[in-house]
Amino acid sequence: MVTAREVLDRAAAELGVEESPAGSNQVKYNTDYYGRAVRGSAYPWCCVFVWWVFHALGADGLVTKTASCTALLNWLKGRGRQVGTGEMASGDLVFYNWSQGPRGSVANHVGIVESVEGRRFTAIEGNTAEGNDGNGGAVMRRTRGTEAVLAVARPDYAAFRERDAAPAAAPQTVAVWAKASWDKAVAQGVLDGSRPTDPASRQELAVVLDRLGLLKGAGEDGA
Repeated sequence: MVTAREVLDRAAAELGVEESPAGSNQVKYNTDYYGRAVRGSAYPWCCVFVWWVFHALGADGLVTKTASCTALLNWLKGRGRQVGTGEMASGDLVFYNWSQGPRGSVANHVGIVESVEGRRFTAIEGNTAEGNDGNGGAVMRRTRGTEAVLAVARPDYAAFRERDAAPAAAPQTVAVWAKASWDKAVAQGVLDGSRPTDPASRQELAVVLDRLGLLKGAGEDGA
């Protein structure tokens, strides 16, 4: 079970982390994402930071694994998770486009909304800095207006909680009276040791009879 508050707490715990050396994109979030240390201009990491936060909480299903802000936005849109800018709330993902003209559909940067006050909001963002909004190399809180916001999307926290809250299936156990026979069948490869209380299908019964040598082959005398 993961809540927006837990996501924000995890993101806030990363405040102050910087890539090293500066301008290299070499940072632990990229290392975890790619499975190795990487550096260079091909590895911007604001979206990777968002993935990392959810991944660290075991909530990968709330976002898709991508380093592309546009791909993440489209993934959330495709699941009906976009909300209006005026509906922005804590735990939402906010996508930016820095263009001064028509912004189109390309997202240049992404952050996790921490708080909203009127048309101003604060987000926790990776790979940002004062003076370099979308490639600054640090995890920071940024307070902004909505004028550069391209879109807002809300991970489906409620559905994720319901999924985690669903009771796990009760483990299957072998009855005392059947235990000795069950153990022999498993040891001899007649049964695979799983699903002891599930009903057997006719095809499974055929395999059991065949392994016990009780079935004749085609053309054999069945008398």
